[in-house]
Formats: sequence, structure tokens, C-alpha cells
Amino acid sequence: MPHLYLNIRNDAKGGFLGRYNYLIIRGNLWMFRLRNLASHLARRTMATTILNSNTACCTIPPVHSTYEPKGTTKAYAGFQKAYVTGPDGTGRALIGIYDIFGFFPQTQQGADILAHTLDAKVVLPDFFEPNAPFAASDYPPDTDEKKARLQAFFGGPAEIKKAVGNVKKVGKFLKDEGYTKVGVYGYCWGWCSSLLYGGI
Repeated sequence: MPHLYLNIRNDAKGGFLGRYNYLIIRGNLWMFRLRNLASHLARRTMATTILNSNTACCTIPPVHSTYEPKGTTKAYAGFQKAYVTGPDGTGRALIGIYDIFGFFPQTQQGADILAHTLDAKVVLPDFFEPNAPFAASDYPPDTDEKKARLQAFFGGPAEIKKAVGNVKKVGKFLKDEGYTKVGVYGYCWGWCSSLLYGGI
């Protein structure tokens, strides 16, 4: 299971998970990819088209899995496609943000585990719609053409400010549905988005 970073926003006395503001569930794959992602993305203000130069992030292919998701995929929270799992009516919800490869069984498996363990509703919206996720066949980006497509993706469908705005939109939707405690977590690129959202 990949590294999973869960950013909890405490909105009620007692917090989502008691006195803890942040819960980190550790796996075994992606932590090293993200250590400097925020600083790399900050370079966007410079005269360059390189939006992410993290060596690990740009060389390791996605993991494949045969897991069978337990939730449902449907239109939700203003998105045409979202993976939704876990119980309704607990007052607790999590917004999950996938990596640049979009919906994969192991990403949905992580959502199912969190929903069951925390007794919470978990929503994984398709943050890239109407665009497709980054093509796994272009990983690793070992040619100039692939590298160009990757950087264009970070500057387009995977643009961080857009992602943070979408997370806010889903959070408001869940609050309007009656969820009083809403958390955000993400994988790789999604972790960066969740981190920036948590700091706003």
C-alpha cells in the first residue's frame, strides 16, 4: 500500500480524531516522491516550463493491482464521476485525491480501508474531468516528447490551484449535506493538493 497522508481539518470540539490534527498512515511506496514537490511547483513563477522536476516522481511507473473496489462510482458533488464508499449519516467524511494516473484499484482500496476503519464516508472525485488522467504508458517520461507531455499535464489538468479550488467545492458540498467533520488526504500529486488545502 502506498504512503497515505491524511490532513484533518478540525471543525468541531473534540476534532475528527480527538486531539490529533494530522493522521499519517504509512505504507511503503510514495513518500520520497513528494518531499520537495511543493518547492518544485513554486518554481512556476520562474521563466521555465518545468513544473515538476522531482526525479523519483518522474521515473517510477505506477503500481498495478487487481483489487475489487467495494464502493460505487457515480455523479456526486458537482462531478460527473466520483468514487464513493463508506456509511452515510456518521457526520464524518473524507475527500480523497488520487495521483496523476487517476482512478486505480489500489487508490479505491485505500478509500475502502479508511471508510471502514474510521466509519466515515469517503469521496474520490474525478478532479481531472473533463480531461483524462496522465497516461501510464508515458511513464517513465524517458523521451523529450514524454517529458513535454508530463509538464504540460502539470500545467493543465493537474494545475494545483484548480485542484485546491475543487477540494473546497467538495468540502462545502459535504458540509451542506450535514457532515460536520471533513478531512482531506491524497496520494503523490494529490498529497500536495491536500497539503495546500489544509494550509488555507
